[in-house]
Amino acid sequence: QRIVTAYNGGVYDLSSMRLITYGSAPAAPALIVKMLEKFPNVKLQQLYGLTEMSGGWVTYLYHHDHLRGLKDKPELLTSAGRPGLHMEAKIADNEGNPLPAGEIGELWLKSNSRMMGYHNLPELTSQTMDGDWLRTHDIAKMDEEGYIYLVDRKNFLIITGAANVYPSHVENTIAEHPAIREVAVVGAPHPEWGEAVVAMVSLYPNESATEKELIQFCKTKLSKFSAPKFIDIVDELPKGVTGKILKKNIKTFYQDNPNSLPW
Repeated sequence: QRIVTAYNGGVYDLSSMRLITYGSAPAAPALIVKMLEKFPNVKLQQLYGLTEMSGGWVTYLYHHDHLRGLKDKPELLTSAGRPGLHMEAKIADNEGNPLPAGEIGELWLKSNSRMMGYHNLPELTSQTMDGDWLRTHDIAKMDEEGYIYLVDRKNFLIITGAANVYPSHVENTIAEHPAIREVAVVGAPHPEWGEAVVAMVSLYPNESATEKELIQFCKTKLSKFSAPKFIDIVDELPKGVTGKILKKNIKTFYQDNPNSLPW
């Protein structure tokens, strides 16, 4: 995202640039398409990994996967890729039983690079490790070709009026709007529905959009219960030292500041 923003603001010699890797959080397909359009001679590679796997990468979405996503399998642009040779993966139910291709469950991983455990935290270790397997607490699905699609983190699942909403799906939709630079979707307290879908967004420089316009944009693409009920337009979203958007902080902000919500 920062590269796209910088590129829009100047002229650069990119003749020595060959590969851009990205990760830390899923990228919206709209952003990936922008990268491929603006850097046609540069290869893209997405990496997904966990500290619990000794910081090693788990899955890889290679440049040819990106090109295939543009050509005949658009869903690949929402995938984290396929596991590396050193990694075994499965989508499992709560008991660890593997689920069929296409079904949503929890991503479990097995590898020699897996951690021994959390230091002096035996209870948390037992919740995360099951025999040789590591429970990632990432909700995901896997297709027939072995591509893994991260749906969301378990603790970010929004339950609004008894309906489940995965924030990443809403984020990808909002990101399709040309004015959107960054977006994060969380569940915020609501007196009637328990939680309501709320988005915090920032806009590209010299672009403009209103909350009403963005909500209407979402209503044309999402179900009624998935469309955001409030969109907060800010200058910058909160981020950690790696540049990852801190969704937990955003969720906590709305929990602690209910007066900032319109209901």
